Amino acid sequence: MLNKETKNADFKNKVLKSALSYSHHETPKMSLADNTFFPVVLIREISLRLRKNNRLKNSFPRGYLLNGIFDYAQATNNKKTIVYIEKTVNRFVENIDNGELKYIDQACMGMVLIKLYEYTKNEKYRSACDNIAHWLLKNIDSKYNVILYRPNVNYQYVDTLGMICPFLLAYATAFNKNEFIDLSNKQIIFYINHGLNKNGMPYHAIDLNNFFPMGSSNWGRGLGWYMLALTATLKYTDTENNSMYGYFKNEFDKIAPHLKNLKKDQFWGQFIGVSKNWHNDTSVSCMLFYSLSLLKEENCFEEFYKFLKPLTTKKGQVDYTSGDTEDINIYSREYGKSELTQGLILSIFKNEITP
Repeated sequence: MLNKETKNADFKNKVLKSALSYSHHETPKMSLADNTFFPVVLIREISLRLRKNNRLKNSFPRGYLLNGIFDYAQATNNKKTIVYIEKTVNRFVENIDNGELKYIDQACMGMVLIKLYEYTKNEKYRSACDNIAHWLLKNIDSKYNVILYRPNVNYQYVDTLGMICPFLLAYATAFNKNEFIDLSNKQIIFYINHGLNKNGMPYHAIDLNNFFPMGSSNWGRGLGWYMLALTATLKYTDTENNSMYGYFKNEFDKIAPHLKNLKKDQFWGQFIGVSKNWHNDTSVSCMLFYSLSLLKEENCFEEFYKFLKPLTTKKGQVDYTSGDTEDINIYSREYGKSELTQGLILSIFKNEITP
């Protein structure tokens, strides 16, 4: 692993290099279950293929990875890497008209497509963004008036917020479509009304049969998904284009002190408030640090890098991300590398460079 005294320039270059290596693959390296014994993993993979389950293809880990690579490349004027990102997303862009988008997890890919459109003005990226936006509109549940994590499933998961709201807000801003700000607002307000505890922390899910909160309210990545949506709202909207801006600012002011008090030595764990060292979770830490730095509420970049460096391999692979959660109250005990974390740290680098 890297030493905490590794020069920041070397650290950043290694993280970028590993991120580029990850980006070649459309399915993630992120641990997807507790049992990583090879035969079990192989059988699971074969089963998914036979059932034509492509949920993981171009899913949220890759969306956040490519977004982070673009963020850092743009902040450092790395045109070669931006050209590479264009080539990398072309297959997704070409296939999106043919039903490529089937799960809201894949809407995360839209974030980098919006930025590519703003950078290149190439209409194919705008068209791809339109397709994602229209697909999300088609999937608004008529009963609850929100976009459910999965249609015909009687639970709404907090993951939904971090997977679609940053895209909806960026889309609204880029193309002057304020109705998508309203759409994003509805997703967050629904969760605030039904899925937060008294301290403003989100439960894992909401039972839609009775609006009963389900699962842990101190699950770190669930809090991360919520904060990605809440802080994006405060970053990319204001009182002029968002009548609910003050409401969301109040919600942020309610939860921010808890985040800072529950931080331990620059990190947050898989479960917030648990202090044992083996509960380090780099995905949670990067989600929350990124969200706070987006609003200039967190600027101790040097100390954060000192925390991350010893958790990063000499090749630049950020380690110690908890595996993908199987369901409510079934949390992974596996830790490893993840495109989600790798991309978020690159976006953090960008926040430091372009305050």
